[in-house]
Amino acid sequence: MIGLGPFHWVPAAVFGGGLLLVGILMMRSHRATWARQQVDSGLTQWDRQRLRSRYRRRMQMSGMICVLGVMLGVVDVMPWQQDDLALITAYLIVVICLGAWLLLLGIGDLISVRMD
Repeated sequence: MIGLGPFHWVPAAVFGGGLLLVGILMMRSHRATWARQQVDSGLTQWDRQRLRSRYRRRMQMSGMICVLGVMLGVVDVMPWQQDDLALITAYLIVVICLGAWLLLLGIGDLISVRMD
């Protein structure tokens, strides 16, 4: 590897671990909110359907944040070889695509909340 120190992976691992922690905390929060909404007797069938859709969307977003955290934390730890640029490129394209999907889910959630 060109010019990399022995601990070049630490910032990526810390950032990835932080994203993983944030994703897990978000999932716990969404589950607790969903459990409270399930026992609310003042909700109509339309409200329950909307809240179920929001719960699924937000859980998917939180899970995606966890996956991205793991993928970003692992990218510098994996023993990449300089001659294996196709694998590195494919891996990073997957990371970018997952980030784009997360962005689209966030925009969809924003639009859904604004319309309600």
